[in-house]
Amino acid sequence: LFTMGGITVEEYLNRVTKHSDDAALKENQFFRGKWINAPDSEAEMEITVLIESNMDAIFVKASIDKENTDFYDTDHLHMEADKLCFTFRTKNNILVEVKAKIDGNTMNADLNGTESHYGSYQLNRNNTTY
Repeated sequence: LFTMGGITVEEYLNRVTKHSDDAALKENQFFRGKWINAPDSEAEMEITVLIESNMDAIFVKASIDKENTDFYDTDHLHMEADKLCFTFRTKNNILVEVKAKIDGNTMNADLNGTESHYGSYQLNRNNTTY
């Protein structure tokens, strides 16, 4: 029995040939769900991020208004391991960049606009309503 790195040749070949198939399985998509923050004050933005999937295609929408009535489609979506980055344009045509790190049911997000920093926020997964 030949092994390399603690796995058999069969296990290695299975991982190499089917690793992208696993990305389409919802149980492997730890980032999916509705993420919301709990503003401490009236001045703090209310943020909601929806992360959906269709097989291995990922879709993100973001809202930064109090009633969550305006959800913006995102561009420049990039995810690597637990880091997520995307941009969106508000109804006032302001470009917002979001850089986030996901750790379990917590997302720590940093929002930057074209001319200013909008702050750092902690969002929590809320799958009871999603």
